[in-house]
Formats: sequence, structure tokens, C-alpha cells
Amino acid sequence: PGPPPDQRLVGGGCSSSRSASPARERLGAANGSPPHSPAANAADSIDAMWTAPTEEGARDGSRTTAYGTPQGDRRVRAEIFGHYYGLEGVGGYTPESVITTAGGRDALQKIYQAISFSSGIGSAMIVGPAPWPSYVHGGYVCGLNLLRAPLVPNGGFALTPESISQSVDFARHHHVPVSALMLTTPDNPTGTFLSVYEIVELVQTATRLGIRHIILDLMYEMVLDEGLTRYNMARLLGALSPQERQHLVIMGGLTKCIGASNVRHAHLVSADPGQ
Repeated sequence: PGPPPDQRLVGGGCSSSRSASPARERLGAANGSPPHSPAANAADSIDAMWTAPTEEGARDGSRTTAYGTPQGDRRVRAEIFGHYYGLEGVGGYTPESVITTAGGRDALQKIYQAISFSSGIGSAMIVGPAPWPSYVHGGYVCGLNLLRAPLVPNGGFALTPESISQSVDFARHHHVPVSALMLTTPDNPTGTFLSVYEIVELVQTATRLGIRHIILDLMYEMVLDEGLTRYNMARLLGALSPQERQHLVIMGGLTKCIGASNVRHAHLVSADPGQ
């Protein structure tokens, strides 16, 4: 049977002006299901979606099961922008600069796809001397070549201006354009931690060398040794020029910072290209 007359389709989802629906009774009567069967519980779940207000529904009082925006709930994005990173007053950034993703790998795939779309198939992305293996897999799927930066004297496993410059020279010698740079701090698996000064120096070096996409992977930002603190993102971004900020994408998320890999929630932050 079709939905009751007081339900209607709104934005691709089912919306109801009712405070509750007799879903359990209808489904139980139709299937002969006991009150606490899986079928009845599923009906309760559907009923909960019908009667729970969504972000969009809260604006006009309606209730809907329609999909949300692909960028993520605006309230979550505003919290990430304001309370998590403290970006109020930083030029070029608003809550619209934030999108949420289904975990870090989803965020990375979105980044890789954007790089391939803008730079073409076959360009190179520079990573650290001992990169996280997933960088390789995800990058190749989207047509990126992963270029490991060389170890430099006294540099440990960290990327340095010298190692980035050598990587760009190597790629150009082999006629491969370098389109991206991946900065991971704290690094997995080496544990290397970059200071704010070092991050700024690397972003400035990459920009000067013509690298268009610079990803700052902060997924392990909360996994810190004693004596280290989270980055002051307003200070970091304030040390970059507006042009340098245009090339930077910040990636972070809940997955690692609360020690729950099955909580698939990450985010990307980038400057508004119009500012």
C-alpha cells in the first residue's frame, strides 16, 4: 500500500507533518510480525527518521528523510571552522571552506580526483621518504605517480626544502610534472613532527617551485608526544600569503584523534578561491 495521505515527497525524501506514524502497526499487521521482531524494529527506525527534524527541516518546520548536502551538515562545518581550528578572522576562510567526508581515505580520494582533474593523468605527488602505504594505493587509482623525497643529511625522515627541490628537479629531468606535495605531521609511520615554522617554510618552498596542490595531513594531530601541543592554525595560516593559502588543503578528522578507527569522519579545509 502507498503512504498515508498526510505524507509527501520532498527533495527526494519522504516528509511528514505528523508527530508520529503507525509504522510498526502497519508492518506488523501486514507481515504477522511480533512487536519486537527485526521487521518491527526496522519500522521503528523508519518512523524515527520521519519524525526527527533534519538541518533543512529545522528551517521550515518540516521533517524529512532526504539526503543532506554533499559538503556535510553546516552546523558541523561551522564547529570545525570556529571551535576546532579557530579560523574566525583569518582571511580567505569561512565555514563554507570546510567539507566533511566519510573518513580519511574518502577525503584523500576527493583530493586525488581534484588534482587529476586539474593537472591531468600522470603527474607526480611528492611524499616523505617513508610514506604511509595508502598514499600510494589511492594516488595510483586516480592516475598520480608517487615520488618519494630523498633522505637528506641531518633531516631524518622529514621533508625539507632541499629534498622537495631535489624531487622537483628529478621529476623534471624525466619530463614528469609535479602537481602536489603531501605533508603529514605527525607522520605515520615515522612519528616525525613538523613545527609551525617548518610547515610554513615547506609550503612557501613548494609554492615557489610551482607546486599547485599542497596537502597538510593532520589526521594524527592529537597523537602527540608529551610536551607537544596542537597547531595554532590561525597563526600558521596567518604566516602564509593569500596566494600561498590558495594552494593549501588541510585534512583532519575524528578517526585517529579519538582513537576510534571505525568512526569514519574527516574533513577538508581550503581557502575560498574568490578571496
